[in-house]
Formats: sequence, C-alpha cells, structure tokens
Amino acid sequence: MEIEDFKGKIDLSGVSYSEAEIESIFQLRTKSTIKNINRKMLLDALLMIITAILLISLTFAIGLRSRYYVSTQIIGLSLLLLAHYRLKYLHLNKSDFHHQSIREVISSTYRTFKKYWIGYHIVVPLMMASLSFKLMLDLSHDINMLFSIFISVCSGLVGLMVTNIVAKKMYHKEYNKLKEVYQHFEH
Repeated sequence: MEIEDFKGKIDLSGVSYSEAEIESIFQLRTKSTIKNINRKMLLDALLMIITAILLISLTFAIGLRSRYYVSTQIIGLSLLLLAHYRLKYLHLNKSDFHHQSIREVISSTYRTFKKYWIGYHIVVPLMMASLSFKLMLDLSHDINMLFSIFISVCSGLVGLMVTNIVAKKMYHKEYNKLKEVYQHFEH
C-alpha cells in the first residue's frame, strides 16, 4: 500500500491514529523493505560469483597468456564486491528501531542505500573497463593503444547499461519505497 493511499484511507475512515501507531506502521514497512533488499543483495552476490567463475573459466578456455594474472584480478575484484555487499548489509541492518526514532532510521537507511546505489553504478563499469583494457593488452601486443582505449570505454558503457538494468530489476522497487517513506518524513 502506498503512503498516499494510506493517508487517504486514514482521512476517509474517520479513524485517527496516534503518532506511535503511524510510526509502527512505517517501521514495519521499512523492516520489510530492508529484508527484501537483503534477499536481493544475496542474489546479486551469487550472480557476481557465478559471473566471476565463468570469466575465469573463459580465460583458461581461450588460453590467455596471462590467464593467472587476469584470474587473480577477477578474484580480487570479486572479493572487493563481496566486501561491498557485506558493508552494505551491515550498514542497512544496523537500524536500531528501539533507540532511534523512525525518522532517523528511515533517513539513515535511505541515505546509505542511495550511496551504495550510486557507487554500484560507478564501480562496476569502471571495473569492466579496466578488465577489458587489460584483456586487450593481453590478447595481442600489436593492438593499437587507441583501439584498446576505445574498446575499454565501450566495455565500460556496456557495463553501465547492464548495471542499470540489473539494479533496476533488483533494487528499484525497494529504492522507491525507501525514497517515498524518506520524503514523507522529510516534509
């Protein structure tokens, strides 16, 4: 149920809710949204692990000369992303509904999620661009540097598009819910 619908039902029903009851409703809604985000983060991490395994397998299948070095980079980036997911999980779940007001919890949760949302859209395309640049250099030493940069930029743009699609599919609904509740308490 959307907040405006909820407000409309309050006005139409003639029943008045106390501030504590309304905060309790928003607390339940916020907890539910955080739980959904946690589930989707786990799915996102699993997809990242599967992608890393496929990329490492691909480097060995095509016989890259520096497959161990590239594989190490992929593993390093995967570990970095896993640390990112862990930090995001810890920050989103540190909400203390008993010692903080619902307004503080929602504000903190929304701001934290928004930072990670933006970071996700920056880090993944940059990692894809850097990996593709390294791959271009590994495949052939005769490749023009401008061509390698062009391929890297294209790879970064593809990474941005893929990240956008994945982030919207996985997190957009929860992001909008948090944003809506946040805006309600900020006004």
